[in-house]
Amino acid sequence: MKIIFKKRKTSWLMQLITLVTSGEYGHVEIMFADKMCFSSVPFRGVRLKKITELTEYDIIDFNTTEVEEQEVRRYCQSLIGKKYDYKNVFGFVFHYNVVDTGRYYCSQLCALVLLKMKKVVFNCERRISPSQLFSMVV
Repeated sequence: MKIIFKKRKTSWLMQLITLVTSGEYGHVEIMFADKMCFSSVPFRGVRLKKITELTEYDIIDFNTTEVEEQEVRRYCQSLIGKKYDYKNVFGFVFHYNVVDTGRYYCSQLCALVLLKMKKVVFNCERRISPSQLFSMVV
């Protein structure tokens, strides 16, 4: 299993995130061995999607066993269909934080998965940008 961080800013929202967080990354995904990627994206929310072109990403490999990956995937699949967390994304700009367990943005969602795997330690109540998450896992 890998975590992939998107460098290229392909949307206005990614540009805004990198600008207000002074970071390099505007998006992050969890990638499974079969190249299916798990994240939350605007207008669609939490989803799985196959990504095969990785030239725009920095990749961190978590040497997980097949059993660990299957457990993480089951957890991820239980979250598919949850809404995108626009409020907290805009909280990066306007400096507020809203705790809403039913909505997720990409780095928040990926951080929760890594927290569940005991790969990172952080306060779930605060915002975390893709670049902040990158700093935690390298």
